[in-house]
Amino acid sequence: MDHLVVTGTVVSHDTNRKPNRRKFKTIELNLVPTHVPRDEWREDLEAVGHAWTEKGEKGKLRGTVRLPADVFYSLIPCLAINHFREFSVKVLNLHYTKGSIDDFSLDMEKFSVKFPD
Repeated sequence: MDHLVVTGTVVSHDTNRKPNRRKFKTIELNLVPTHVPRDEWREDLEAVGHAWTEKGEKGKLRGTVRLPADVFYSLIPCLAINHFREFSVKVLNLHYTKGSIDDFSLDMEKFSVKFPD
């Protein structure tokens, strides 16, 4: 099965509740293509993925994000050249060791892009 693994350092935690007791230092996401027609993507408002922690890996959050296949395959060259320097993940209902990922986005505005003349 095709998949990409994206790892990163957690820069900030945004919570809308009491301060989070579990501050993760790193995150590892498995990006997986989903062959769903684009016009049917996310109409049901379900989570786009799942998040979990594993015993013995303190400070590390793992997750799987499902992306439309056309988006997934166009990301491969961009990730290969380190085009995106920051990504954000919205995790919901992280209870004990499992939760769901509601949003995943890549941000290229954190650095300037220079194109050759």
